[in-house]
Amino acid sequence: MNSVSNMPSVKVMLLGVDARKSAIFSMAFKMHSATNYQLAESNTQADVLVVDVDGMGGEELWEKACAQYAGIPKVYSSIMEPKFDVAYLPKPIKIETLFPVLRAALSGLVTFKATEGGEQGSGRDRLSFKQQAKDYKNTLSDEPVATMAPRDVRFPVEQLQLFDAHQGLLGTLRQAAKQAENVALIVENKPILMYFADIERVLLAVAPSRLEQICQDANIVIQVKKIGDHPEWKQHAKAQMDSCLWQFAIWTSQGRLPNDLNVNQPISLHSWPNITRLAYIPDAMRLSAFLTKSPVSLPMTYKMIRVELTDLLNFISACHVTNLIRMTSATSAGVTASATVGLGSQGQQQTVHTTANHSASQQVSENENQVTQAAPVASPARPKQQPSSMLQRLLKKLTGK
Repeated sequence: MNSVSNMPSVKVMLLGVDARKSAIFSMAFKMHSATNYQLAESNTQADVLVVDVDGMGGEELWEKACAQYAGIPKVYSSIMEPKFDVAYLPKPIKIETLFPVLRAALSGLVTFKATEGGEQGSGRDRLSFKQQAKDYKNTLSDEPVATMAPRDVRFPVEQLQLFDAHQGLLGTLRQAAKQAENVALIVENKPILMYFADIERVLLAVAPSRLEQICQDANIVIQVKKIGDHPEWKQHAKAQMDSCLWQFAIWTSQGRLPNDLNVNQPISLHSWPNITRLAYIPDAMRLSAFLTKSPVSLPMTYKMIRVELTDLLNFISACHVTNLIRMTSATSAGVTASATVGLGSQGQQQTVHTTANHSASQQVSENENQVTQAAPVASPARPKQQPSSMLQRLLKKLTGK
């Protein structure tokens, strides 16, 4: 609490932005750790204005804001570049551009100069901060690029496919990682990798392309053979086990979900993955920031972060096999009882989650403003419900529950 109170506070007023997108801005602000960004209810509280000019009468709204709030820094947000110098927030909005633009506006700086592109056409190719954000293609909002149709943000559950993360090369390596002896994994009488348990390093004996092929073959026969110390091989073992598991999970998952995870169960991360030394997954940084804050289901993560389904499931698979995933049994009123994901645990967790949510929904409907407690159940270990947190009320509003 003290760390939050000591953070600099910036209040942002949104104009021309609907309630749903305001909620997404609010979520983005919660993910920022250096400054306490908040939504302002009125111009008397605002430190900076963000004006979305793409709606009906957008340009008139900008002119009105300039006239009425002359003393407040303003950010111009649109899919089209402005015709004047201004702090410009291009759409689709990205976390990587949002906060630099807000800081620039607060400092009285412009991020776009009309003269930079006056002779070069409309230039969707040349957005401000493009170089900073070139590796991040997904957005906070669903405004389309000029030539694209709006994206359907419904979680495509009918496209969801499962795989067994305990089989094949990935499953075999997971078992090897638990052993205290040095082992070699052999395919077709040839070693493909060696794991040295005493130094927790892996020696890859074949090319990455061959390992990728093996990962994608669920029926391949893999032998595990104990090996000695072999210092002449050990000195070349440089790969860390977590890095190998992460990469093998991506190759094996291919946009599928491990079958021992429940798609509707809220999940979170124990900690950030060390993204700098792990195989690249698009939006891994944004997903890490989002999932370390509080437990969220995969459909809600898909809607809020707007990642590609394949990237989301590859990321979840990689985090799962490296033991970063925590699955949470929670009621909609904020009760959480965390347990690490494991085989045989989903059925019990899902039952608790469903029952508690039903109880909370009945009581909230009786009196939304009253602090309620869960209806008693037979199990004495079940905790009492607490008032809904701000984040959970926001998520309920966005999903229409």
